[in-house]
Amino acid sequence: MKNIKWIFTGILFLLFVANCKKKETNKEDPKITKSSYLLQHDSFPDNGTSGFQSGFVAGEAAAVYFGPVDKEFQIKKIKLLFGGAVGDSSFILKIQKDSSGFPGQVVFSSTYKLPGNSNIPGILDLSGNNVVLAAGSFFVVVTMTHNGLPSVAVDKDGTINNTHNFIFVSGLGWSKSSTYGLSGDWIIRAEIEK
Repeated sequence: MKNIKWIFTGILFLLFVANCKKKETNKEDPKITKSSYLLQHDSFPDNGTSGFQSGFVAGEAAAVYFGPVDKEFQIKKIKLLFGGAVGDSSFILKIQKDSSGFPGQVVFSSTYKLPGNSNIPGILDLSGNNVVLAAGSFFVVVTMTHNGLPSVAVDKDGTINNTHNFIFVSGLGWSKSSTYGLSGDWIIRAEIEK
């Protein structure tokens, strides 16, 4: 009788643990079916650990691939961690169409300025710019207008989605970030609405 009681207690405990276990984040984008959705590949929480890329020079860029989205959609906001140093710095934000897995045609481009913040992602509101794309995939590109920091950051969870993180290096063009030894995902996110 005692053995049955322990077995029953063990089963209940396992069910409880399975129910409480956090759902793991899928690094791959599923088909998007909600009307409003935050797209991200990074695992960075506010005030989490990150690594800022100080090696960029003016004209070089970081990019994140998002999609595919199954319907026409509007990009409402971009969220990114931009810091590693204090002070305001500008950069060029671009939305580019997917061209065989690399950033292609530019559909939106504007210069923004954010204060260097090493803990909390900044928010860029694009809702008034009417950035509307047909179903498919796109890239969010952050092009530096200065050398060094402040700059974009990667998460520090020890993983990278090789098909979603890119770098543009002057004279060399676009490459996957892992080609340059990066082991984290860019902390660049896109909020869309269908």
